[in-house]
Amino acid sequence: MNYMLMLDFGTVLTGGLGFALFIAVGLILSGVIVSLFPNIPEYALRKILHVVAFTGVFFLYWMISTPWDVVVLLVICGILIIPLLKIVEKTHLIPWFFVEKSTGEIGRSLVVFLLSQALIVAVFEGLYGQRWLVCCQILMWGMGDAAAAIFGHLFGKTKITWPLADQEKTYVGCFVCIVFAFIGALLGCGAGYVFKNVVVTTFPLGLFSLLGISVVVSLVEVFSKKGRDTLWMPLVASVLLHIMSRIIW
Repeated sequence: MNYMLMLDFGTVLTGGLGFALFIAVGLILSGVIVSLFPNIPEYALRKILHVVAFTGVFFLYWMISTPWDVVVLLVICGILIIPLLKIVEKTHLIPWFFVEKSTGEIGRSLVVFLLSQALIVAVFEGLYGQRWLVCCQILMWGMGDAAAAIFGHLFGKTKITWPLADQEKTYVGCFVCIVFAFIGALLGCGAGYVFKNVVVTTFPLGLFSLLGISVVVSLVEVFSKKGRDTLWMPLVASVLLHIMSRIIW
């Protein structure tokens, strides 16, 4: 099959401009919030880019209905993001509230995020037509990871000391990640117009399956070190959601 014939380059261009505008507005609003509340702690500052990124990509999924156009746009963004960040950094326009753990961390993380999302869209929507799955996995990762970091820092007193786990993660963060990943899964099913199929028609199997996947995704977050949850949480969620759909539908 010639997938190039399936691309609409006008849609890619329009979607790219819309995506860029969404991200720009998100960063501007984030900058305003940081200016109004200068004492925001570092862990919350780090999640600003996280929220802007995953909501921006989710917006992109809503805006463009053809998967291969989305894949092309995500790959282009993944290729260009580091050079663009370097240019912006030299002009001193890069938002001051982006806190990096190491030099170039933000750029590397965005590349992994964008290219892994391109892979997920290509496989699960492009080949299997599962747009609902694409919506679910981005919300499960985006909401679960952000909530785990914020609530874990605020209320997590006991660190997880399991072998191979990230020793900075807490039990509170792990539990909150399950809750918000589950909420994200439900919202994703609604966004993908399969809420009735997954939750109502197959009740209670579908509902408990989503909860079980949320638990696994939270455990992946616990064992992912050095920001690798950006890759593994969406991938694991996608594979498990695909298997679930094959078993219970």
